[in-house]
Amino acid sequence: MRRGGRNRRARGFTLLEVLVALAVVAIALGAALTTAYRQVHNLVELRDRTYAHWVAMDLAAAWRLGLQDDAGGDTNGSLQMGGRTYYWSIKRASSADANVLRTEVQVRIDGGEGPVLATETAYRLVPAAAKNS
Repeated sequence: MRRGGRNRRARGFTLLEVLVALAVVAIALGAALTTAYRQVHNLVELRDRTYAHWVAMDLAAAWRLGLQDDAGGDTNGSLQMGGRTYYWSIKRASSADANVLRTEVQVRIDGGEGPVLATETAYRLVPAAAKNS
């Protein structure tokens, strides 16, 4: 019965409207979770690449300064940085100038068999003693 010209019937959402709203929310949350997962994955990869680059730069600088052993061949090793072990290799390469030594540092993770995360090339002059002998 109407009183004062108003409809006293309760108004609310129908079951279909609630189901459609829940479906929209579920799709939006799924997309947000996927985006968050990708962002975390990219952040971890960038962190690993940054640390690997620092390891490569440190080893190349040590080689240039003569602090890294240079037996004339390839050298391998590992180094801890940022709570993770990075596996590196130093390979002697030829250069266009006979008076210049060239070396390439590669850094990997996963036991040294994963993809190369960083590469650094370094050059230095051949020591005078090595030229005369």
